[in-house]
Amino acid sequence: MTLDVRSAVLRSALALALALISVSCVFASPGAHYQQGLQAVSQGDWDTARKEFDAAKDYLDARQRALEAQQKSSTVSTSYERAIKAINEEDWGTAYSHLDIVVKLSPGYKDAAQKVSQAQQRLAETREAALHLAL
Repeated sequence: MTLDVRSAVLRSALALALALISVSCVFASPGAHYQQGLQAVSQGDWDTARKEFDAAKDYLDARQRALEAQQKSSTVSTSYERAIKAINEEDWGTAYSHLDIVVKLSPGYKDAAQKVSQAQQRLAETREAALHLAL
């Protein structure tokens, strides 16, 4: 074979391999979706977990896990919104409480880890200021 023919065959083989990978991703088995859901749960990615468990349909306890993931996703987003409101109002205790929920359920959610540190710092400053006033 000439170099041009060989490279054309290789390009065709690569295109076919990529197409097969794409098809296998689209038509993943319920078990594969379930496993992806479990992986998302371990990372605290509740939206992805819900989608994967929904795609797993009736596989094992996927329906129940999808419902639980939806509830946790809702808790995370609601707690985050309440924390942001509390931060804007400089209510650091409330902000910390809500951010603590977010970080425990979904450690990588938006900038919650940074904001919980900020709330802790502000609470510590507030306590220190209160101690100086009491003296």
